[in-house]
Amino acid sequence: VAALRARIEDAFTRDDASDIARVLDQNREGGKQLIAEWEQEIAITSDAARRVELARRITAIVAIYEKALGDSGPMDRLRRAATPERRARARMEEAQVAFRAGDLEKADASAADGLQALADATAAPDHLALESSLLSVRGGVAARAQDWDGALTLFGRALERARESGRRESVAAGALNLIDVHTRRGTFTEADEYLDVAAEHVTGTPLEDVLGKVLVERGVGLTTAGDVEPAIASFDRAIALRPQWPFPWYQRGWARFLAGDPGGALDDYRECAARKSIFFTVQREIRCLEDVAAGRLPIESYRSFCLVRDKAGQNPEEAEAAIDRIVERHPDFAPVWLTRAEIALARNDIEGATTAAEGALMRDPDPDTAAASLLLLWSLAKRTKDAAKVTELEQRLSSAYPESPAAQLVRRVAESPRRSFGLRWTYALDGTLQIEEVNPPDRTPPPPSSP
Repeated sequence: VAALRARIEDAFTRDDASDIARVLDQNREGGKQLIAEWEQEIAITSDAARRVELARRITAIVAIYEKALGDSGPMDRLRRAATPERRARARMEEAQVAFRAGDLEKADASAADGLQALADATAAPDHLALESSLLSVRGGVAARAQDWDGALTLFGRALERARESGRRESVAAGALNLIDVHTRRGTFTEADEYLDVAAEHVTGTPLEDVLGKVLVERGVGLTTAGDVEPAIASFDRAIALRPQWPFPWYQRGWARFLAGDPGGALDDYRECAARKSIFFTVQREIRCLEDVAAGRLPIESYRSFCLVRDKAGQNPEEAEAAIDRIVERHPDFAPVWLTRAEIALARNDIEGATTAAEGALMRDPDPDTAAASLLLLWSLAKRTKDAAKVTELEQRLSSAYPESPAAQLVRRVAESPRRSFGLRWTYALDGTLQIEEVNPPDRTPPPPSSP
């Protein structure tokens, strides 16, 4: 059977149905034994994509036995074994694999076929939980297409089936999906009823982390919408669930500042830094708020700086005028010089960007501002092909701020000097730095198979 298996797998790789039929005709009993081995592998493997592929191959071989070899035995056996639940589970795995691969049309069709297979099944808990999962895949497809009404309808039905099944994890998943859609849609209050449902059912399941993520995303959405008190409440729940994550502390710090509580914001930023000392601009915010608390920086100036910094890309001329006013009042405030450099760079003013970034470094900057200023100067040196300056800035970054995202980006580029590519970075909820390579022509992320 081993030799037969090798030949059959090679023929499948070449997509050569005629060769598969020839090999099976030479060893019909061996082919049936191979089907049995693949069925056993499906039962034990945890690789969903492998299960889907093996099921596809079994179906193809069974069809060849019946149509090309005139042997209906394997097909009869397959039909007897193909209960509604087994057919639905097979379609479920196909749908999940297709969804993860981005083939939304196939994912939706497979999930719909799975639901059809369950149409006449008994209302057993396993069947209801499976139906909930199939509905969730279709809801996910609708959400990807930003069909919010369709997604809410499908996720609502999924939650109903999950409740009927009595499976805690299925109920939690249904509630989490509804919260997520309402967050994306901006209809935050309509998700309130599902928050307690999710919290009640995730305890002790892998979905606890998902609830934490959903709560943070909801808080960020509410903050962006200007609803800071509900945002703070969402971050409160995320922190209670996952106090070790720096992300909700960081986001709650910003929300508390917007709510007029700079002392609470400073406390939260310090809590964030205690968990992850280098995390976005946490050191910058701590230094600024310490200066506010000590009377060295008026809170109005810090607030103006934050608003200009966050909106500089939308209206650079207006932002530049606002930055100039802050510089005039607070010439030793290093972060404002960095923002001035970024605005100049956006205008392709190399000299202005260089002068401003060097100005930031001359004004006792916090570590975040210093590392970002050095990175900006490094990028300018790369642009002007000043090799000596590039080397100097790489060394300054690696020696002074080795763990900063700026230093790690520079190291990644230095490791591949002959390649042309872009990098972008962010932090995961647990504080893990994530650096992703992007394709400069279209700025698209790498395919899922890339590291």
